[in-house]
Amino acid sequence: LLSARARIAEQAGDFDAAIAAHQAAFELAEGRMDAGRRAQLGVGVGTALYRKGDLEGARARLEQSLAVLRSSWGSKAPEVGRIEFDLSMIATDLGEFELAQRYLESATAIDEGAWGRDSIEVARDRFALAYLDFGRGEIMQGCEIIAAIVPTYEAKLGVVHDETASVINA
Repeated sequence: LLSARARIAEQAGDFDAAIAAHQAAFELAEGRMDAGRRAQLGVGVGTALYRKGDLEGARARLEQSLAVLRSSWGSKAPEVGRIEFDLSMIATDLGEFELAQRYLESATAIDEGAWGRDSIEVARDRFALAYLDFGRGEIMQGCEIIAAIVPTYEAKLGVVHDETASVINA
């Protein structure tokens, strides 16, 4: 219930309430959930901090959760890839392009293993790689990535979908 409230608050843009509810859920899980599941609740805190604009706070929470999930579920767990994706977004926002690249490459490899090369998850990873290329001034390389993933977005989400439109717009 606390996690649901946190997501609702986050969608409403009330990031302080979202952070508080995610943190309360994390604390309530102490001794009630295994370390991996509890770490996932910590991810909620990290993503709400990110959406609020607290990049360093978000990074710290996500790195904590990443360490626990790697230890609990292994380095190839899809949840590990999602956290690495989130950490790549933070690194990109901070201008740490090499670190962002490493996180994205790892997330993409995990997602390919879990969901398959033609999955929407991998397409989303590659879309982030394209934006990373744009940020580094490698416009043509980013455009090549986008051109390659448009068919996946259209096939998996449809031609009339906001994510497909974002890819085409890019």
